[in-house]
Amino acid sequence: MRFVQYVADTSSLLRILRTPESYSRFLERGIIVTPEVVDEVKDSVSVIMLEALRDKIQVLKPSPEAVRKVLQEARRSGDISKLSRTDISVLALALEKKAVLLTEDFTMQNLARILGIRVETVRGKRIKAPRRKMKRCKVCGCVYPTELSECPDCGSNQFEIVWTKAR
Repeated sequence: MRFVQYVADTSSLLRILRTPESYSRFLERGIIVTPEVVDEVKDSVSVIMLEALRDKIQVLKPSPEAVRKVLQEARRSGDISKLSRTDISVLALALEKKAVLLTEDFTMQNLARILGIRVETVRGKRIKAPRRKMKRCKVCGCVYPTELSECPDCGSNQFEIVWTKAR
């Protein structure tokens, strides 16, 4: 049986710390978080729990290369404006470690699926399919990437934003 590593975002880590049934499901296998996730844990009960479980929770920073890859794909998908620095670091670490991402956040789930990162949730709420932000030309109907300033078919700069299934 292959060993599964989990990288958790802040909300998933807090749910695990506060839900006894999550201990055996996730903590026995060990969890990896980024320093940014640890910095977001503020309430005293969670801080105490985090300290008590330090042997089960590893804190690592993602490589700059993994961060660049996540940022590049976040720009392409249109998710960049919805991601925090912490979200980006968590996604980059999951990508780098080829780990399972624990998150309830739909934007992070979307980008994780596009990046090929397996996603699990503590509560079980997942996106159905990844989506990508695109432009649709109001003149000819062509759908094209948001990075382009004009329609590649007709040259018009009149467009509307649409979300399409990511491929």
